[in-house]
Amino acid sequence: MYSYQLEPQDIPLERRSVLRLLGRETAKFTAALEQSLTKQEALIRAKSQHRYFVCRERRSDMAHLLVGEDIQRHLGTCPEVVILAVSLGPEPDLLIRRAQLQDMGEAMVLDAVASAYVEALADAAEERLRKHFRKFDLVLSTRFAPGYGDFPLSSLQGLLEFVFGANPQIYCDTKGLMQPLKSIVTVLGLMPGKQLAVSAMTEDACSLCFMAGRCALRSRGGYCGNFKQFQAERN
Repeated sequence: MYSYQLEPQDIPLERRSVLRLLGRETAKFTAALEQSLTKQEALIRAKSQHRYFVCRERRSDMAHLLVGEDIQRHLGTCPEVVILAVSLGPEPDLLIRRAQLQDMGEAMVLDAVASAYVEALADAAEERLRKHFRKFDLVLSTRFAPGYGDFPLSSLQGLLEFVFGANPQIYCDTKGLMQPLKSIVTVLGLMPGKQLAVSAMTEDACSLCFMAGRCALRSRGGYCGNFKQFQAERN
């Protein structure tokens, strides 16, 4: 396992991604809204750890964790996998809990900012990994996390143990929730050469989602994650 640190300025956060999580994607940027988002973003950036963890393994060694047809189809014929784990650390969780005791409206904004920020951290870490592997003529797939399609959440604990061993920086509590809460653990395929490393996900990233056909974001022409960017790059 390798641990890396990103600088806050290397993690761009789009305000629209925060509004999307609040269900207000089409909202106008009023002075009050802009002030609230700026304040909460500054808090989250100041208290976050900006860390990500990477574990590169042979796919065959992780067969017991890569359960389900969807993750297998996503990985295609990739002989290796990369586990990417990112976390903002415990401080944002504490900030949100404190805010919930004082102002639920501000707490909701703070929670949305933190959720969007950890996704932005994952995007930035993935892009850095993609550029790194490209130097060695290796192709990295998009992310695929437990809970997506038929890839069971029960694989999450095993993936965390694979990454961290006996010294977990991220773990699952007795309720099955990751701690710290603002964390992401995901799997990417790795393939040599210029071959495409993914199959089903390259055609329709939404086809495996339980919200397929009834997603408000997709109905407005949007996507979650960075699949659209990946699709544009490969074309």
